[in-house]
Amino acid sequence: MEEFLRLAGQGLVQLDPLITHRFALEEGPKAYDTIMDPASKSLAVLLRYHTADEANPAAEFRPKRVVNMPAKPLEKDQLGVALAGSGNLARWAHLPNLKKYPHASLRAIHSASGVRGKSVGVRFGAARCTTEYGEILQDPEIDVVIIVGRNQHHARRRWPLCEPARTYSLKKPMALDQERMPSPVPGRSGIG
Repeated sequence: MEEFLRLAGQGLVQLDPLITHRFALEEGPKAYDTIMDPASKSLAVLLRYHTADEANPAAEFRPKRVVNMPAKPLEKDQLGVALAGSGNLARWAHLPNLKKYPHASLRAIHSASGVRGKSVGVRFGAARCTTEYGEILQDPEIDVVIIVGRNQHHARRRWPLCEPARTYSLKKPMALDQERMPSPVPGRSGIG
């Protein structure tokens, strides 16, 4: 397979003569029926996306940075919580504990992987997921941000939280060594 893809990528294999059937993406079930039907004599079946008809589909693509999901509204006596990170520690410890606490409402999950963020968000009832860290910082429903990502990301995620009027608590090292430690920001204080 690797060699075939290499040859096709170099234009040394002509693909068009191999394609026996073409279907719009919406006709996916029909395409699979064709593949499974020996009478169709299909060799290669192609599914076409709508963007394939555009002159430059990559230029038109706009990824979704925030995905809203069905969630309970934030109640008056609840803290709006966001998690920065959706890895194992978040899924196995923080999120199950948050779900048990009635005075917390999971408002957002930030994850570099949008697919993982959405999956975790749906599983734990988050109101939204995002790949943009700044989105959770600007959200007025969020009172608490729990940073559960890898240590090397803590410093850059922590500094934006430290507005002059805000107090923060940091439970992990802010950097792995002195060279990676950000400069202190005037007017900001914290509890380490």
